[in-house]
Amino acid sequence: MDLDRTLARGIGGWLQFEHACHRSSIFSEKYLSVPIAQILNTKFGKNVHAEVRHPILGDLSPGRGRPPEIDFVVTDEKQNMKVAIETKWVGNTVTKQTVERVIWDLVRLAMIGNNDDIECYFVLAGKKKDLWKLFNNKHFNGELDKNNINRPILKVRPSDYMDFRIDSPRQDRLELLKPIFALCQDVALPMRLGTGHTRVYPENAFNYEYQVYVWEVLPNKQKIVFKPKNHSHYKI
Repeated sequence: MDLDRTLARGIGGWLQFEHACHRSSIFSEKYLSVPIAQILNTKFGKNVHAEVRHPILGDLSPGRGRPPEIDFVVTDEKQNMKVAIETKWVGNTVTKQTVERVIWDLVRLAMIGNNDDIECYFVLAGKKKDLWKLFNNKHFNGELDKNNINRPILKVRPSDYMDFRIDSPRQDRLELLKPIFALCQDVALPMRLGTGHTRVYPENAFNYEYQVYVWEVLPNKQKIVFKPKNHSHYKI
């Protein structure tokens, strides 16, 4: 489908246009819904839906609060989910909590995309200098491994892809994942979290310009799952 490339170029180009029209003061995660909705509507028409109840977490969230949702969903004619998209806007303040929210979005997509029927995409946007605050954050990159190499949450070079074990993480990753998996103790999770090649637009931006990164969240080849409540690292 090549939707990741289309989203990166379409949203990135739209941000450049809006910036030229002096509307960057209102840029936000919510504002990204405008170009995403237009792109998806052009490709999929009436089968596009916004803020859709998460098919797994939505039924596991008691109380009066709004249940977890997916930002955008594309369905087939029988209302079966075929595409799911989560978005994140990166501002000028990047903390450990920022990294945790990115991981949570990836995990939420991985829950529903660990099969070959649903395509899941994660969209990350912001000023280039702010995005690189995230990409250089110590929690995003983790500690050096035995080969003296960082293993970031997401790879940012177009030629790279990412795959790491979440059922058996390193200690620094475990500290990030434990509070997240406390929210989904009875959910079957894939043992690995993987994304496809990085799509970025524009690639050669100045620090003050806006960029968009898109990754497809890939299903595990082995389809092996685990529940945090049954895992020694994560049960509470």
